Amino acid sequence: MDPRKALVPIALLVAACAGDGGDGAWAGKVLGPTALDPHGGIADLPAGGASARFRVATVAGRRMLVTPSGNGFLALGVGGLDFDGDEAPALGDPAWDITYSPAGASNACWWGDDEAGRAEWLDHAVATARSAGFNLIAAATPEAGEALASRPGPVAPWIVALDVARTVASARGGGGFPDTADPGFADAVGAAVGAAVKDAFRQDPFLVGYVTDASLDWPEAARDPAGAAEAAKAARRYFDTVAAAIRAADPDRMVFSAPIPADAPEALASAAGACDVPVVRAGAADASRVAALATTAGGGGEPKPVLIVAPIAGASDSGLPNKGASSAVATQAERAADYGRTVEALLAAEAVGVRVVTGFLWERFTDDPPAGGPAGTSRNCGLVAVDGTPYLTLIDGLGAANALAADRLLGGDAPALAAPAGLAATGAWPVTVAWEPVDGATSYEVVVASSPSMRGVLAREEWGGAKTDGPHDVRMTVTRSSVAVDHPLAAGTWRFAVRALRPGEALPSPYAGPVAFEAAPACPQAHGTEAEVGCFELPEPAPDPAAADGGVTVGTVWYDSLESYVADLAFVANSLGEGHPRNGGKGVEIRVVREWAVPLTGSATADRFCPSPVLDAYGNETNAAAFLHVRHVGQDGKVVADRVLDPGGNVKPFSCAKLDGSGEPVARKEYYVLTSDERLPLDVRLDVQIH
Repeated sequence: MDPRKALVPIALLVAACAGDGGDGAWAGKVLGPTALDPHGGIADLPAGGASARFRVATVAGRRMLVTPSGNGFLALGVGGLDFDGDEAPALGDPAWDITYSPAGASNACWWGDDEAGRAEWLDHAVATARSAGFNLIAAATPEAGEALASRPGPVAPWIVALDVARTVASARGGGGFPDTADPGFADAVGAAVGAAVKDAFRQDPFLVGYVTDASLDWPEAARDPAGAAEAAKAARRYFDTVAAAIRAADPDRMVFSAPIPADAPEALASAAGACDVPVVRAGAADASRVAALATTAGGGGEPKPVLIVAPIAGASDSGLPNKGASSAVATQAERAADYGRTVEALLAAEAVGVRVVTGFLWERFTDDPPAGGPAGTSRNCGLVAVDGTPYLTLIDGLGAANALAADRLLGGDAPALAAPAGLAATGAWPVTVAWEPVDGATSYEVVVASSPSMRGVLAREEWGGAKTDGPHDVRMTVTRSSVAVDHPLAAGTWRFAVRALRPGEALPSPYAGPVAFEAAPACPQAHGTEAEVGCFELPEPAPDPAAADGGVTVGTVWYDSLESYVADLAFVANSLGEGHPRNGGKGVEIRVVREWAVPLTGSATADRFCPSPVLDAYGNETNAAAFLHVRHVGQDGKVVADRVLDPGGNVKPFSCAKLDGSGEPVARKEYYVLTSDERLPLDVRLDVQIH
């Protein structure tokens, strides 16, 4: 099983209470739903019987969505589950009409770019969203919605954005906000909605409703007090017309507005009253404004339920420039904490005695491309990086924030544990990672990763010490306030983050850390060149003496036939010796030589390789094959090819690629690493499988 396909644990959102732990000293209780109906509604929040569709009602003093089963539904959504991801214009070639999406290329590599692979990716993406406590999926386009509607079985309630304004404006020869005074406007809206609402949407009982637009270019006068009234009229005509068209196309679905800024004029909020649920972009400081907009959209009746699009902070540990991020923080745990503050503050937003926030939407599943997306942004906005690896401490932290939302919705007042203090790594190898005990905690969850952003890809060493190609345990739960790190991790820099737990009685603490330590086990084997090249672990047999050409042959393997072969080349540099340029040397080759009694010819001369992930000396993730050279030598000793397996680091880790042969007979292949390569990371495992 591909390590990337391992799912992270399900969050606390639907956890029930379970006693006081036996000591009687902890008064809090986490009030999670005791039962959920088939659509995710909370059985403890009945709302007047079953119906044909999702609807809105006042439930337990809050304006809420209600499932077809007749129960209140706390909408906690995540958007942007798009296999192909955003294009990176800077990486395409307009002259040849070539576009490039790093996320799409990565997903195609991991899952396969066919129907089965895309379906498997979608299941994985939904499971990842659920593990962060989300129960609603938001498709940003009708095309993305079709993927949800065509899935084999139900995965979660979902909504889909129709992009009506842009479609209508484009069809009428314009751009931006459409001309609602155009006599043909209503017909154009009907045509756009009719084309966007698919038969599969109408037939899907898990479709909650339609968002008019994922984003909207409001009328230019909208923020000008002198023109606000006229702009509001245009917005009202827009929402009235679009909402009517959606209800005509699919009467059993709800209508959500395009997102409205929290600081928008109230007249624009009033325009969104034509929709069942106004969607508002708001942060923790906007509670009073959200309440006012809900009241205005209600038009003098009950306040409208509001779905909040939460601001997403970008973290510097992602390595992205965060151009276009709403704010910047240092770590993934802080991103989760920022979202948690928004949830706790806005759940309390109240108008005329009724709480108005019915849920929250985290807008993006995947980060922007590092090279910049279509809007020029390059933000750490997702639950996963562009290459698909999950941000583990972010996902756990979002799960805790969404658990808090469920607790507060049901009237709970569960305390949140304090973050562990004094987290530190001490001692030489083996290392002890320790922290101060947290009052009330019964256990601690520890997350370990090799990247600063605590992403979920590890080397092939399991915590238990056994090598495997399967999923990796990137979390552990301990009852003491320390972890002894004596497992055979790959040499390099590792990071730990810790949070405190008391299941069923308190909400998890924020994460402390990460704290870094250097894993540098003793040399796995000694040889005469250790002082020059450092400590390297490679396949048997034992290393040969230093070669006269300045290189070091550390393994020679003979083959008597042309049978297929597989070899794991595990270059583990625990420390680099005096021959390394960083230590004043010129650098040397560290190589494995493979020889055949009968020369290889034809396709047998090609090199098929499967690299592991690795961070280079500058902290950029690439693959191990980017550092590994291959030299083909003929029977007469002549070098017929000498090249890097993957010079651009373009092959995705854990996937495979083929470097074509030289076309000439090959009697020997030399796989080698140059220690003079300034990108070569210190203390890291370069793991490449050669076929």
